Formats: sequence, structure tokens, C-alpha cells
Amino acid sequence: MASCPETRRQIPVKFVRQSGRSTKEHIILTQEQAMAVLSRLKELVRTMAWLDSTTGLRASELPALRWDDIDFETSVAYVQRGIVYNVVGLQKAMLQRVVSRLPLP
Repeated sequence: MASCPETRRQIPVKFVRQSGRSTKEHIILTQEQAMAVLSRLKELVRTMAWLDSTTGLRASELPALRWDDIDFETSVAYVQRGIVYNVVGLQKAMLQRVVSRLPLP
């Protein structure tokens, strides 16, 4: 079916992204720039932005994090859930991903 000429005309390959890499240009802030941004945010948003920037959590993982997911003795967060389209669900393949040690005060 994939070799059918009609199918090739309907799904042109030039519109298919071949690489898993992002095509966006990422801007990396200096520590001073990041602190300036964080200082202007209101609480809760500031905490979420700080946690996201220091751990690399995905946008779907951050709001699904619960207090009992964090082991404060070892400073490790266990990411088990994500929120997609306002639905909380287990991570892909139901695997736990250990986030890098959180820099807790």
C-alpha cells in the first residue's frame, strides 16, 4: 500500500519530519538572567519555574508531581505521572523516571 502512487501523492514525504530533534532554537539563560526572571514571578508560578529549570521536568510532568513523589531525605523526585489534555495518567510504558537530585535548601 505504501508503494501505491495515489498514497504517495496524499502523504508527501517532504512534510514528514525525519529527525526527533527539535527544530526550535533554544535560548539558554545565564544564572543572573534566570534569577531576574524568577524574582519577577509570583509564588507558585515561581516555584514551578524554579523546579522546572533545575530538574528538566517535562511540561506534562511538573503539574502532576505530588509531595509524596519527593524523597526529601535523599533529595530525589520520582516522576510517575503526567498530565495531558487535563487528564492525569501514568508515564509512558508505566516506567518510573528518577529526576536528578533536587537542590533543596
